[in-house]
Amino acid sequence: MAGRTPHLAARRWDFIDDPMLQDILRRDYDELRRLVRRRADKSVVVLSGTIVEALLAGLLSKDKEAAIQALRRKSGNREPKPFAEWTLYPLIQAAVELKLLDGNAEIQASALKDFRNLIHPLVQERMLAVLNAGTVNTALALLVSVLDHLESQRTRAVKKGLEQWTVSRGLTPTWTATHGYLPKLYVNGEAFTLFLISSKHRLQIRFGRLRAGSSQFKIKAMREQLRQRLNQIGFNLPARAIDKLPAIPLERLTAPGMLDGFIEVLDWVVATIRSH
Repeated sequence: MAGRTPHLAARRWDFIDDPMLQDILRRDYDELRRLVRRRADKSVVVLSGTIVEALLAGLLSKDKEAAIQALRRKSGNREPKPFAEWTLYPLIQAAVELKLLDGNAEIQASALKDFRNLIHPLVQERMLAVLNAGTVNTALALLVSVLDHLESQRTRAVKKGLEQWTVSRGLTPTWTATHGYLPKLYVNGEAFTLFLISSKHRLQIRFGRLRAGSSQFKIKAMREQLRQRLNQIGFNLPARAIDKLPAIPLERLTAPGMLDGFIEVLDWVVATIRSH
């Protein structure tokens, strides 16, 4: 593979509920990363498509009847094949109809299907296509885009919950220049920021900003109490975090009870600052 070798970052698969499917996807993705490093062009292209196919099949199999009805609607009421015989293309179509993929993801996943088919010599000849660095890079980019979209489905619900919390508690929703979500608590003309949701789906806890303000959280013991409350619900923040701006993947709040626990901590922080 000529040119710069693509880099696939390590991934968490917490957004997959099925432990068996999660294990399969993690294993295949790790293998794909090894194949990229070895510059195994054809294997990279094929496995990229296979991962998307396994992911969509697993998600849609949770309600096969709904998937079948969705594909029927998408294809103009034509009777689909039995679910077990679906290839990548019908899986994509059903996923779009059920809002698992958006319009952009549909285009990207469909293009990935075409790239995967380039593994067949006759298809390569017919399409006048050559497996080269550009082809492999595009296939990987499409895979990452589809994975990012599917992974963000659950984090959107978390973000919506925190946006609703912001409004219901009287905080002011604001956004950073890089499209991060940063609600502000105004008390006696002073603005306090408790957390930031970055455009990369990470949740930043604003210990460092609370330290610089005039609230009780300028006291080290209060920030330590905040850290302990967060750790009790699963944040696992080190002791040094109380002077910094630590961040965790937003997807961690999709775990059962995690968002509710975080909101309880936020309510405690807001009440503490307002009582000062």
